[in-house]
Amino acid sequence: MRVTWHPRRPLPGHLLERVDDDGGSTLASAWPVPCLVPALVLHDRQHLAINWHTLHNVLVATPTGQGADVPLVALVAALASVRAPEDLGLIVVAQPHTLPDEIGLFPHGLNDVTDPGDPQAVLRALESVKLEVDCRRQASSTDVADLVVVIRELAELEPDAQQLLGTIAAGGTEYGVQLIVASDRPVAELLRRCPFVDQIGTRLVLQSATEEDSVALLGMPGAERLGAGGYALLRLEGRLPVPGWAYRLSADRLARLAHMMGTRAPARAAPTEETPAGELEAAADAEQTPHTEEGTNDEAVERLDPQEPASQQQAAGAALNPTQAAGGRPESAATGTSLLARLRAAPMRVRCFGAGEVWYGDRLLELRNPELLLLFGVHPITGIKNETLADILFKDPPADIAAALRKERYDLRKELRRLVPELAGDPLPGNEYQGEKVIALDTALVSSDMHQFTQLLEGVEKLEPAAAIEAYEAALGLYRGDLLDNPAVLNYRWMYDEDPQVALTFRSDYRLRYEEARLRLAELLANGPEAGLARAEELYLSLCGEHPDDERLWIALFRIHERTGSALGLKSAVRRLRGALVELGTDEPADIDSVPLPRNLDRLVQQIRQRIGTGDPAND
Repeated sequence: MRVTWHPRRPLPGHLLERVDDDGGSTLASAWPVPCLVPALVLHDRQHLAINWHTLHNVLVATPTGQGADVPLVALVAALASVRAPEDLGLIVVAQPHTLPDEIGLFPHGLNDVTDPGDPQAVLRALESVKLEVDCRRQASSTDVADLVVVIRELAELEPDAQQLLGTIAAGGTEYGVQLIVASDRPVAELLRRCPFVDQIGTRLVLQSATEEDSVALLGMPGAERLGAGGYALLRLEGRLPVPGWAYRLSADRLARLAHMMGTRAPARAAPTEETPAGELEAAADAEQTPHTEEGTNDEAVERLDPQEPASQQQAAGAALNPTQAAGGRPESAATGTSLLARLRAAPMRVRCFGAGEVWYGDRLLELRNPELLLLFGVHPITGIKNETLADILFKDPPADIAAALRKERYDLRKELRRLVPELAGDPLPGNEYQGEKVIALDTALVSSDMHQFTQLLEGVEKLEPAAAIEAYEAALGLYRGDLLDNPAVLNYRWMYDEDPQVALTFRSDYRLRYEEARLRLAELLANGPEAGLARAEELYLSLCGEHPDDERLWIALFRIHERTGSALGLKSAVRRLRGALVELGTDEPADIDSVPLPRNLDRLVQQIRQRIGTGDPAND
């Protein structure tokens, strides 16, 4: 074995001694164990994880205002999911309602979320971090818990706070203190207000307005050519940027994660004469009661990929039930039905969207023949009649259909017992329905993401806006691709050749339902509070990219920028529209800014520009 190292940073001699250790027992501890955190989905759908211990602070930048909170929340939640509270402390600085409430209630939090509108509170929080860095430096402590400062909008901090952050960024990483900062501001403003940006080694950048902005953030052009829908470039510690998609953590998954980890009690003011201390203690106990009823999970870990332990799924229904949420959200029929709760609590799950897998808790079951579970996973939950099932499975139906189907089900149960001995019951029991034998999934034992998707969208139009948004987000979080659209899925005869021809019928039907759900969610968010406009913009951008000839989508996108007053966002959207018009046309213009807009869209853009105070057409 050849070992090389930087000449200015030689390896300690004891490491080489351990390599030559005969027993090999100390070799595992010679090198630090990495802390892998999901950071990006590559274009070939592989997941890129980064070693947190090797990073020197992280910047999430969305210069065109796409919403840095989305990848920021995903990164913070991913980090919290792989680190226990005793190994990670969080200090969060964000304006009210700009981050989900769960982030501030994670058990890793060292205090309540600090509002940048209170400069003194921000200074106190950052001074405590600087003091911690100084103490660790004096004690030469490196093997200590990580401390992470999360800033929602870096450019809105006061100069004194910026100076403190610069000091922490420069000297904190060596002692386990790092920054995760985000900004939606234009690059010029960010660099002007935050002179220490060069101390941030890792940068996740979504679309930039110009090539110069891309060079300023990444050291090279490329970000100006990124599309909408989460496309990003990740620069790891000065290396060449890696293209991919930034993560987005849906509201229901974040709620489940917070529920499983448990939440800390918010800081409370000291008791006054009007409020005896005993009453405050009683109130605190009352607030923690729902968590103690459900039980706690000491590991408190949920990954951002689809694998979720069975114990987490059993608690997921309660975690998503708005009547039990600490935020006091309205009750949602779509996310609180008994059938949906039963599907979420089922220990075995069939993944049909973008995959063809069977999971038990956090274990992928390597079934020799998962055909039955996949078939029932993409069929309506009511089941399939015996005669119909025989026609689907067998090219030449057997003489004794009932016996042949019993054998198929017996073989499945036998293999499941081999892989999951603790699983009791029949996942595919037979029932009599109107005098005919019908086989259906036992939803107490097994569920599919397609069935959950269907239940979430059932009657969602009748819900209140807040509950409908919750249901739509949960449904979209389940859709990770077309039904059984994965190279690992075998070409069963019922996929293309025989009814129900899933790849030709169900697949397009559910793709359409997914698209309709995105559109309805975008409309609800666009007509709701300002906190949802960033998510609405993200949805409309992706829809416009898929349907560039639909003027209604572009009008809705422009209206969002009118509400936010974002001239830069409007400019970016107009350029995107012109690029789409070029792709739809046949002539290649010399300058994309010279491409004429359709008359009604051009008139709307001029009106919006005048309302938000950018009447100069050159701004387009």
